[in-house]
Amino acid sequence: MHLSRSKISQFPGNFAKVGAEFSGLTFRVLEATWPFTRGLRRLF
Repeated sequence: MHLSRSKISQFPGNFAKVGAEFSGLTFRVLEATWPFTRGLRRLF
């Protein structure tokens, strides 16, 4: 019981860490592709 409880309490922290890493990655990708998308928007 104690083991499962500690795993459950650990889960939100791990989920938040993964979410933060994922959002940081998407932000970096958007930042890298922003000039390209801006140039593409200027073309059309």
